[in-house]
Amino acid sequence: MKKSFLAVIIALLTITTLAGCFGGGAGGSTNYVGPVIDNKTDLQPTQEEGLFTSKKLQLVTEINGSYKTDRPFTVDPQDENKRIYDDLYLYKYDFFYMGSSDYKDMWCN
Repeated sequence: MKKSFLAVIIALLTITTLAGCFGGGAGGSTNYVGPVIDNKTDLQPTQEEGLFTSKKLQLVTEINGSYKTDRPFTVDPQDENKRIYDDLYLYKYDFFYMGSSDYKDMWCN
């Protein structure tokens, strides 16, 4: 009984360590900031004026059962490093993460 309980605890600790966001090591890293993105070469305009998609990054979401990638965004006029994704309403059990377009890395908190 004690061995099986210990095995469950070890398994849970391993899963907890490996689960989450990767990029900079298993379990994520608090000092990893992700890629350096130059908006002059990264932004791709969409059909709607003022909206963009990115060549290097993509926001991946599952919201209320709907899975989407490459959501369009606007760039903050005060800070070109901030991207604004409008009309995202999150529900219980929804998820989102920022991934690289080539699926090499994922970043999130």
